[in-house]
Amino acid sequence: MSFINLVIRSVDRFLKIVISLMIGVMLFVVVLQVFCRYVLHSALVWPEELSRFLMIWSGMLAAIYAFYEGSHVGVTFLIQRFRRSVRISIIVISQILISIFLFFLTLEGTTVLRQFLDLKSAALRIPMVLVYAAVPVSTFFMILVSLKLIQKALSEPPNVAS
Repeated sequence: MSFINLVIRSVDRFLKIVISLMIGVMLFVVVLQVFCRYVLHSALVWPEELSRFLMIWSGMLAAIYAFYEGSHVGVTFLIQRFRRSVRISIIVISQILISIFLFFLTLEGTTVLRQFLDLKSAALRIPMVLVYAAVPVSTFFMILVSLKLIQKALSEPPNVAS
């Protein structure tokens, strides 16, 4: 097993664990808020904010995972009609275009972070830069996934793609 495949498998496992934990904590916090509001008749101020932040991060991390797994919407029935060389070209060109878009999204997301360095959330008082960092962090990892998908397409044996 190559080093890059070992890293990808480790990141894959890490993402699954982190996303699962975030969703579990989010579920617990929402159930706690419902219990406090309707049973104890005293709502807490922080659960709504925490669950929103966890939803943002878990969604962005899940997007990385879905992108790698190919779980996003795609038009593969059309691509499958082409010869292997044309299919590989389409995959490589589309991944390059996706990488360029993600690069600019990472760049702009990082630029926007500077505006939120001093801003704190209302209830939890955590720096909002931690919340908004979900965009550049996830898009950066999506660039790495896109590069891996290019490498995978170019190294695919002829009998697999035909």
